[in-house]
Amino acid sequence: MENTKFNMLGYSQKMYSRIRRKKILFALSIVVIVLFIPLLYTVLTDEYVIIPTYAPYLISSIIAVFLVILILTMGKNHESTLQGEIFKKEVAKLTRKSGRVTYNSRIWVKDVNGYHAYYDLYEDKKEKKAGTKKQFEYYHAGDTIRKIYGLRFPEKLVKTDDSKIICVKCGKLNEPAVDRCKKCHFPMMK
Repeated sequence: MENTKFNMLGYSQKMYSRIRRKKILFALSIVVIVLFIPLLYTVLTDEYVIIPTYAPYLISSIIAVFLVILILTMGKNHESTLQGEIFKKEVAKLTRKSGRVTYNSRIWVKDVNGYHAYYDLYEDKKEKKAGTKKQFEYYHAGDTIRKIYGLRFPEKLVKTDDSKIICVKCGKLNEPAVDRCKKCHFPMMK
C-alpha cells in the first residue's frame, strides 16, 4: 500500500476541476450581463438609459454577491458516482477542532482505478453505538458497491443472498420484494 492514494469517496480531481471552471464561467457571465444590460437596452431601443445615482452601488453589490458565492463554493469537494469493492469496515474516532469527539462508521472502498477511498455512513457521540446500526452491518468486506452522487448510502451490486435491501436515499432496510422504500417511497434499486 505504499503507492496508495487516499481520497474521500467519489472525489475526482478531474470532475472537481470541471465543476470549478463551470462555476467561474457562470459567475463571470452574470457579472458581464449585469454590467452590459444598460448598454444592450440602449442599442436595442435607440434610447439612452438614464442611470440613477444608486446604480453603481447596486451593480457593485450584485457583482460582490456572485463573487462571494464563487469563493465560498470553490474549496468544496464534489462527489461523483463511484464503484468499487469494500475491503475494510471500521469505527473511526474523530476529534473536531472544538474538542468534540465523534465516532464514524466507515467503510473503505477500492475503486476500479485502484484508488482507496472511505465513506462515512454516519457518526455517533458514543463509541458503543457507532458500529451497531443496521446500515453498517448490511455492508461486508468483499461486497461490490456503487455510490451514486446525490444519494446517501451506497448500493450493493450483488444482492442475491440478502434478506433485506437498503434504500440508498434514507438507509431503511426493506424486504427484497418491495418496489419502493416503506419510509421515503424512493424506488428500490434491485
